[in-house]
Amino acid sequence: MNMRKGWLLFAGVLIAVLIAAFPLRLALGAISGSGALFTARAAEGSIWNGTLRDVSIDGVSLGDFSAKLSALKLLGGAAAIQLRALSGEPAAATLVATFGNYGADNVTTRLVLPGAFDPLPVESVDLKDASVRFSKSGCVSADGQVRVTLAGISLGQQLLGTPRCDGNILSLALVSQSAMERIILRIVPDGQYSAKLLIRASDAQMAGKLNATGFRETPEGHFVEISGRF
Repeated sequence: MNMRKGWLLFAGVLIAVLIAAFPLRLALGAISGSGALFTARAAEGSIWNGTLRDVSIDGVSLGDFSAKLSALKLLGGAAAIQLRALSGEPAAATLVATFGNYGADNVTTRLVLPGAFDPLPVESVDLKDASVRFSKSGCVSADGQVRVTLAGISLGQQLLGTPRCDGNILSLALVSQSAMERIILRIVPDGQYSAKLLIRASDAQMAGKLNATGFRETPEGHFVEISGRF
């Protein structure tokens, strides 16, 4: 989101304070920007009491959410739309934008992702109180807990980590309890990302299976990686 969009956002919010029926779909568009990472099929109601239908993150469906603007944060100079799942898995988040940055706070949800990150064998991702902020230069702040559950050869293995800003790059290093599995995710300011899964084979049989499924063998272990753009 550039500075021009930020000014447009706050102009819209000021109007919303005066007009209680300000459409939720317009406020959501100002905060989330023009990218397709966060989308909703429909936004109904006003910013004070609205509903988002068929919310998805990068194509992963999360269902319907209630949505409302936080008056308290507005007084502090930030536009924040609080989201809460109306059914299914408990999920909540706050989309936030100020004059200088934008992002999401207190994201708690479970994403079931079989096959979504092939060839990385990611089964699901759990976020707990995760937060990330971006400016036009890149990552500003990141925190919270991320847990990834693997499928396939490391079926059920869970990796834990905390998102961090490495300069202007969003970085996430996830490690299993045994330290035999690691995932490194990096997102640069223009939206390009790379993710690498490294597994240390416990025996020759496992090494053979990893080789057969597309992992590359190195002195550090077997790895597979993907890259793309949000």
